[in-house]
Amino acid sequence: MDSEDHIDPELPNNDHTVEEVGGSSSQAPGPSRRKRGSGKRGNTVLPHVLQRKRDQAPTVELDHYDRPVGEVRPELMSYIGMLVRDCSIIPICTTDWRTITDAKNRIYDAVKEKFIVPNEMEKTDILAVAGKMHRCFRCHVKKKYFDKYAPDHEKAFSEALQHERNIDRGDLQRLFNHWETPESKAKCETMTEVRSHNTVPHHMGRKSYAAHLHEMTEERRQKNMPPPRREDLFKKAYTNSQGGFYDPRARELAAKMKAYVDEQAEQGTQVEPIGANDAVAVIFGKDHPSRARCLGFGVNPKRAFGTNGSKSATSSTSTSCDSELRKENQMLRGEVGDLQAKVARLESVVEQLAHRQGLGALFPTPASVQEIQQLGLEASDARETSQEREGASYAHQTSREERGNVKGKKKVPFR
Repeated sequence: MDSEDHIDPELPNNDHTVEEVGGSSSQAPGPSRRKRGSGKRGNTVLPHVLQRKRDQAPTVELDHYDRPVGEVRPELMSYIGMLVRDCSIIPICTTDWRTITDAKNRIYDAVKEKFIVPNEMEKTDILAVAGKMHRCFRCHVKKKYFDKYAPDHEKAFSEALQHERNIDRGDLQRLFNHWETPESKAKCETMTEVRSHNTVPHHMGRKSYAAHLHEMTEERRQKNMPPPRREDLFKKAYTNSQGGFYDPRARELAAKMKAYVDEQAEQGTQVEPIGANDAVAVIFGKDHPSRARCLGFGVNPKRAFGTNGSKSATSSTSTSCDSELRKENQMLRGEVGDLQAKVARLESVVEQLAHRQGLGALFPTPASVQEIQQLGLEASDARETSQEREGASYAHQTSREERGNVKGKKKVPFR
């Protein structure tokens, strides 16, 4: 028997329940102990993440599009991928992501327990990433195990049950039956036709556009250079580590973008770095309403530029700066909070010193402030009452004088 297909019954496997994945159990499953051949990877189970307690959870850093970046991002993505590939959480036969609300809630709760995710990254963003990973997992299963020309799928079932985690034979059979339906075959042909139009595929690997944009922005900020442009992200996605292009078509498109920017600079016009009318939009055309080129998953033109089409450069540029202004506003609020805390500590120290010297309270407490406000209101009411009395007395005296003047006047005969 081949060592790759052999499973020692005495060795523990990495199967675990949904509750353990969610983090309610302090005992995490150990790494996979299944026998594999040379160069074969086991399932990713991330035991160090499962064993981590809530107070040890790292904070996820977000960019100005509210996407995860930084050092924690790879671990977060791996953890979400591990959850969606566990068939005890999401059955492999699931073809409609909208019908598994309970499973999606479990995934979201598990992510929130093991990572501190800022509120700016909404639940829908996390589940959108999970849904994309689950589609990729089904594609992996279909490519590796499904053979539409095979008379039966017994061999595929046997291999899948050995290599995929918590997969159920009945669920896998239902998924294979779904792929053999006319509707699924027609959809497969349609998507194959759509993919054929992508003549210049990128070569980015696991690192996303968001991660590249974050790294390039930080590097340029340290060197006091302007932020990266969208054509810089295009070049990053289609070149190797030495800067050479994988495809001649990509090299031609990058040259057109550079020529357009240089031409506009000679005419005295500054092309916006990332916007609805930047070099990428001019060369490729208007962005699709559901996605913006070279900006990664989850970013559409409305989210990136504030528009659904190519409007004026001024409008798109000002709108794209709104997220930066919001981020700066949050930083300023944090600084104000720190200053208020420092002032409160200084007031406490001064009050302690005054108490030792036998002095009274130097700073008004909330109770004393309310008393002062109440005294001020009472004084104001008393002053208004006094003014009303003086006004009434003056009016009475004036009325008496007018009546006296009328009595003292002599009648003048009519002439």
